[in-house]
Amino acid sequence: LTDVELSPRMDWVWPETAPRRTFRLIGQRGEIRAQSFVVRTLREVSRLEIEATDLIGPDGAKIAAENVDVRRVKYRIYQKDRGEVQEGNLLQKALPGDFPGGLSLWHWLSVWVPPNAAPGVYQGSLRLRGATGTVQTMPVVLRVLAKDFPGYPAGYWGVWLPGHFHGKSEGACRNYAPEWWTPERIETFFRFFRSRGFNCPVYSGVYSELWMSDGEIRADFSEINRFVAAQRRAGADAGLLLDSIAVEQWAHATNRWIVERYDGVKPAGFLGISMKDGRHCTQTGVAYNELDSAYFADAVRLLKRNAETNNWPHYFIYPEEEIDNRPEKTAGYEHFMPVLRRIVGDDHCLVVDNSVGYPWSNLDRGRRDRLPHRSYNLWVETALRQAREDRASVWTFNRGWGRTAWGLYLQRIGAVGANQ
Repeated sequence: LTDVELSPRMDWVWPETAPRRTFRLIGQRGEIRAQSFVVRTLREVSRLEIEATDLIGPDGAKIAAENVDVRRVKYRIYQKDRGEVQEGNLLQKALPGDFPGGLSLWHWLSVWVPPNAAPGVYQGSLRLRGATGTVQTMPVVLRVLAKDFPGYPAGYWGVWLPGHFHGKSEGACRNYAPEWWTPERIETFFRFFRSRGFNCPVYSGVYSELWMSDGEIRADFSEINRFVAAQRRAGADAGLLLDSIAVEQWAHATNRWIVERYDGVKPAGFLGISMKDGRHCTQTGVAYNELDSAYFADAVRLLKRNAETNNWPHYFIYPEEEIDNRPEKTAGYEHFMPVLRRIVGDDHCLVVDNSVGYPWSNLDRGRRDRLPHRSYNLWVETALRQAREDRASVWTFNRGWGRTAWGLYLQRIGAVGANQ
């Protein structure tokens, strides 16, 4: 079954009585075009192989089979509260392979259109063969346009990534990283990230260690620096985004600890509050105040100095995302965004929100606060017009892949950044 629109599970069965077998692709010269497909094993299959033929075009022109790549999705299967999760994150060259019957095997076809390819329609096939010798053929039809791929558009394009390596969840430091998110593997990941046109990762859950010693705030940014260095080596260096949520919660926990244990006087030596001890205002029942702001500001100054010292690409910080979802998010944005703006400047601040276009508030915080960079989940005409009036940059998030097509929506709103 070609051109699958959803991420399938291995036990899914499609109801099509006449499944689509033909790949139909349109590409520019110098472009990679891709399409997914699923192979359903009706019985046990040994040594399943998938081979590509040359693609033959007008007047015998040829795109060699070496430009056609087939990968199989590697699944990670684990249990969560709601049952078994089958997570397909990685593409691997795991062919030939042996498979039991009754599986849906998800694959990814990529076709590289050489820069010198003649325009026109090219045809070839994928041939599926098992140990028995039986062959199933899937036609591949590629239309090459008389147009050169102009390169990836300027802007900030990326996905959310864990801002920490895989480890145990501890207190406020919740592990979001899969087992393969390790120092040894991020180099390979970022090369793949860049090969898909992405150039600006979003690091979420940045747990760079902060602590107070003799009344002074200290920091260790070595972990986030490793991520940034790896993305830069891969050429994904348009920029980066990161949240400051953990820093906010650490600052609040530090303030509460000093007030409750030391009557508001900073003690000598190590205070004893680390990132895992972070707490937000809903957890403590105490509103954020000026001392929270002061500790937060000192930590952000250290982060800013670290970014300059380590030659980071242009970075954007957001204090909260989807701000109306919970009271602590609203409080975190309203209290800490002004501090961020004062320390790093407006050009390093981004509002990431899902209020515009939705009935619960429809509050345009970017407009209200005159922020020059605005990322909304659902843009509406009024917000777009006001952003243009303010000469603010338009971004969006969570509007791709399984929700809305990346390209058309971004073009429609004139986005300069998008993150999924």
